[in-house]
Amino acid sequence: MTDRTPTQPPYRGALLATHTNYATAREALLTSIWLPDKSTWYTAQHPTFVRLSISDTLTWRGLVPHATATQLFQRHDLHRLPDNTSSTNHTHVHRFRVLPQVVQDIRHRVYQEEEHRQQMLANNQKVVSRLVSNVGGYHGPTEDLRAQTPDDAVSWCTPMLDVIQLALRSIQSCPGVDDTEMHMGCPEENKSPDRSHEVTGWMNISTCFDFNSVHDHGTAEWSFVYYVDVPSMPSSNTHKQTGGEVTGNGMLEEEEEDDDDDDDDDDVLDGGDGRLLLRTQVTRGKHHYGYFAIDPKPGDLWAFPGRTLHAVLPSKLKSVAAAHEKTNGSSRSRRISLAINCVNKEKEQKHVVSQLKPLYSEALLASIGLQ
Repeated sequence: MTDRTPTQPPYRGALLATHTNYATAREALLTSIWLPDKSTWYTAQHPTFVRLSISDTLTWRGLVPHATATQLFQRHDLHRLPDNTSSTNHTHVHRFRVLPQVVQDIRHRVYQEEEHRQQMLANNQKVVSRLVSNVGGYHGPTEDLRAQTPDDAVSWCTPMLDVIQLALRSIQSCPGVDDTEMHMGCPEENKSPDRSHEVTGWMNISTCFDFNSVHDHGTAEWSFVYYVDVPSMPSSNTHKQTGGEVTGNGMLEEEEEDDDDDDDDDDVLDGGDGRLLLRTQVTRGKHHYGYFAIDPKPGDLWAFPGRTLHAVLPSKLKSVAAAHEKTNGSSRSRRISLAINCVNKEKEQKHVVSQLKPLYSEALLASIGLQ
């Protein structure tokens, strides 16, 4: 049995307060869980980790042809992560690069909503931020992406629903996906989520020291993260249209902009900037894990199964900032993303760990090695 050792001092923001580098902060984040009823962090002892390199996990790159005239992506990448918690011993993660004109439309709508929130704060009106896995930051209300009315014409939900629907079709048609994956997220008949599927989402806004503790979206067949704005990557620096050609096997011949996706430098990949960390179990029955670090870039949409444990690093560590600079978490340091879940309401869900509930279940404790 692994010791349940509380991290001191026992308050929610303390987990990463004393770490001076991202390697140790990352390990603490991926092996710790907050117990709200005890106001305490519990941390698994002596885990081992291996970095799942983006260049090593890349299985396919290209675009899936569609009968529809609508095209929203300029690239689709498929990554295969070793994962012994899956029945197939691996987890597929998909990355989509959204076309610049769609990126700008979504960004404009999100900023309209954020300006409205700022006006409410300035007028001393109540703005509710949910407290789920986030430690700091703003977690917006859950929106039903299908429940749009004419009055919602400026909502970010409208274009995002189109993006998510096309992404699900692309996932289902992507070469090399499993039979089980082909039927996740949308019915086979029309390759688009029908009314038996909930498509919900919310806005996340994080400043420099905010992070998200390890959690999953257990009832979601697919979870998506879309990056609207990142401090180190201005939104104007969206992906350029590439001149690459798709080969017969679907791989894209490289004729595109400089891309650090395949950079294997540890210092780069261990950095901050609010990286999304996906955690898998490399060896069954042992506390040996893999982590897949996603560098947030505006216009990128990432998709992974809802059962996948994940966390988000802060863009800066308090201990480092205190030693070298005075940072007040101004608006320039905010990171804006959208989280989307696709849930099949009619399908029995056997794996339910969190689904946006307080993270103190025995199942989640076991999942990070606290059996």
